[in-house]
Amino acid sequence: MHWQTHKVAASHYRSKSELNGTHMEVAVAWEETPQHMARISPLPPDLDEMMLSGFIRDEGVEMVKAKTVALSSPSPCGDNS
Repeated sequence: MHWQTHKVAASHYRSKSELNGTHMEVAVAWEETPQHMARISPLPPDLDEMMLSGFIRDEGVEMVKAKTVALSSPSPCGDNS
């Protein structure tokens, strides 16, 4: 997995995996809508990517329980059409 240098995921990974010797679970969402590109936008650390995505879409982003890890993930893109 590639960590964007302008995002904080790399620091989360380092603090969880490298310092504690544990693995970090991730949820990967494959979507094709331009609004979901907000997730890789260079936002300040305290601004949530899903908030920006919802603002662009002019509606909230439905989050669902991921299938294989104990995390939330955006609803499949087919449900957002």
